[in-house]
Amino acid sequence: MFNFGEHLKDLRKSKNITQKQLAQHIKASERGIQNYELNERKPTYDILIALADYFDVPIDYLVGRANIDHTTVELQHHLILPEKKEKLLKIFDTLDTHNQGALLERAEMLLETQKENNMTQNDALTPQKGA
Repeated sequence: MFNFGEHLKDLRKSKNITQKQLAQHIKASERGIQNYELNERKPTYDILIALADYFDVPIDYLVGRANIDHTTVELQHHLILPEKKEKLLKIFDTLDTHNQGALLERAEMLLETQKENNMTQNDALTPQKGA
């Protein structure tokens, strides 16, 4: 029998995100995500749509009605580029070698800043001992 909670947890972990991060992305509560993963509650239709959109999978796959493995989903995700990725690739291809390198350096700096910001946010949410 299909286990929605385990399936959702697997999808979330494949994106390397926490329940809280998933909740923020789909505008739901962290407790709601916990309830879904523990099979204590079933998501509403709106939440199913938000989850399917976030994970870029069909709702049928999300609820166990379609047999799509993660490899197929990842392949589809990479073959059908979202508009922003396609635009970025076009820009990159039009740049000369020097500017391609500069763009990559800037992208790496942005990624590092994002990681630092995420760590700072996580630290702020973590209760301090003795507090």
